[in-house]
Amino acid sequence: MAFQLAYGKYRDEHAIRWEARRGYTHHRVDDGESGALSNDAPILVADGVFDAPRVLKRFRELAAEMPREIADFIAARLQEHPEFHD
Repeated sequence: MAFQLAYGKYRDEHAIRWEARRGYTHHRVDDGESGALSNDAPILVADGVFDAPRVLKRFRELAAEMPREIADFIAARLQEHPEFHD
């Protein structure tokens, strides 16, 4: 079981991934657009600090149309992240 949640799409896109066997990984999305003539495929690159409380707050604001059991599962995993502090 796993999920990947992308956030910051139009500003500074990142992704948090949780896997039951491996735990959490946090990435920045390199959009492949480093120059005017560059058009590479986006890739995930390792990234540092994950602002778990901010991402959880925004996720809850946008998850209204998701099945409740899936939204609750993801919210619970975000709250269990080591960088989550109330």
